[in-house]
Amino acid sequence: MQFLAGWTPARGVSGISVSWWGGTTLHYAIEGAAALLAQSDSRFHECDIDTAKEVVRDILQATSIDSRVFNTTDATFGRKATLFDCLFAPVPEASRAISGLMQQALSARIGKRCMVCVVPRLICRSFVIPEADIHVLAKGDESAWMRLVDSGYCLGTWRPESPNLRRQSDQVYYPRTDFDSILVATGHGTMNGTKTSGLLRLRELLAVVFAVASRKAKYSYMKSMGEPSTFCIQYPHETCADDSVCRSDVDVFFPFYASKIDLDNSSVGLVADWYSNLAKKSAEQQGRIRKAAHFLNLGMCSKNTEAFINCFVSMDALLGRRGSVEASILDGLAALGLDQVSVKKAKWLFELRNELVHGGSRSVDEWPRYSNYVRFFRSDPMSDVLAIAQSALLDAPQRL
Repeated sequence: MQFLAGWTPARGVSGISVSWWGGTTLHYAIEGAAALLAQSDSRFHECDIDTAKEVVRDILQATSIDSRVFNTTDATFGRKATLFDCLFAPVPEASRAISGLMQQALSARIGKRCMVCVVPRLICRSFVIPEADIHVLAKGDESAWMRLVDSGYCLGTWRPESPNLRRQSDQVYYPRTDFDSILVATGHGTMNGTKTSGLLRLRELLAVVFAVASRKAKYSYMKSMGEPSTFCIQYPHETCADDSVCRSDVDVFFPFYASKIDLDNSSVGLVADWYSNLAKKSAEQQGRIRKAAHFLNLGMCSKNTEAFINCFVSMDALLGRRGSVEASILDGLAALGLDQVSVKKAKWLFELRNELVHGGSRSVDEWPRYSNYVRFFRSDPMSDVLAIAQSALLDAPQRL
């Protein structure tokens, strides 16, 4: 790691410069300083660690010839072995000064942004989940889209019915798959930070949405061979200093199902109630429920063994207790009001979970008791673990 002392000079400027080198110790020090910086203020909640590390390096570079912090003679002529041996101010005072500069620099990099993703086969009216800062828009609802524009988001010429930006022939901003709904997650942070936070909140929402739809559906939803959407665009708010638009992909967050998922008004109400009840829970309970939703979504988006394990991790995150995982999950499912058959299935499924996690079986259908399970319950372990995890998630905010 190397940097020239002071702010980065303009190209073509010549003269004397001081170059500082750092090894692995500095690398880990910057990692730690960046983590502390990102946690130092609630404003930085949606700041990614890479941007925080850039800020730490930039401020060290700038302050290395600041006479209020370092002895510039020692720093310039290499009289000391390391930069921090050249400190001029007392350590607490220098620490506060450098930390304050880092906070100012990071503040300049954050702003209000929105993340736009598209979802196929999800049919619903437009609605907003204020607790999650998410807007769900029906593809043909132009008025809902214009409300986002009127609220200050610089969405340019991109519209759900005509997804293009700048040039009519530019395909970069066209989703590769057809879609029926648009998800917009708003946030305040760095570009990468708001993207990460937005995807986490979308996974949570879609786990709840699919669980509500599945509970009301006559038949189970089946995945198709269609390509799931990974489309994402990030737009700045008019108040954001960085006015760049970023087109990038995200990991799969919603499968392409064989049939349409109709989310009627009553289902939308159930989703809204879930979030309303969640907001009344303690921070510890909210954390458990949110993580359960996250892993349930990963279970929805994965296949076979990975899907089964993710669904079980969802139940573990929600109900598990270290040292008594099986008992706490089974007791928790009963406390949430699941019927005795579901609890009995969960006991069998926990055995399957152990087989998969500890290498006893390579897949669900290789489990020695697989055929016994199917004959006894007249159902499939994969379908059952998903259904039980969904029921637990839906009932947790009200009953946990």
